[in-house]
Amino acid sequence: MARKQSSASSRPPTYLTGTKSAAFGSGGRCLSGLLNRPCWALPLAFLLAGCSDNTAYVDVPGQTLRPCSGRTLTTISLQSQSPDNSFNIRWAGTSPLPAEINLRKPATGFRITSNGVPLPGPNQFKLQPNTVYRVINRTHSDAGPDELTFHTNASGLIDRASKSACE
Repeated sequence: MARKQSSASSRPPTYLTGTKSAAFGSGGRCLSGLLNRPCWALPLAFLLAGCSDNTAYVDVPGQTLRPCSGRTLTTISLQSQSPDNSFNIRWAGTSPLPAEINLRKPATGFRITSNGVPLPGPNQFKLQPNTVYRVINRTHSDAGPDELTFHTNASGLIDRASKSACE
């Protein structure tokens, strides 16, 4: 007489997609023993290794903010001790993105807000005299933000920065 198999051993294994597929060499078995299966390794590697870089520096003679990676800057925060003198600068233009942000006169495609209120135009943006600004670059979301500081003189011109060249 044949012995009846138990129902637990006769059930097919549970797969991520409901079918057997060779997902990253694991035979599709990603949910069973998740951390000891290679199916998590490739997505985790992409998550941990960002493709972009948010490192930037201030070109003091040119009064510009420049990226070190050769890519463009699109999302910048300039923070001072006074919230009324802090700005968010975000690219919203349709023309080609400039390689740098001129901190004396930003290109017209940048949308600038102060305290959450949009400035009427880039000509309304002005750095205040004798102020320390902290720059936070969040352009590339797959990389951590980069921070640096710069100081303005009595005329509102940048006279020194914590990073004035790429390292």
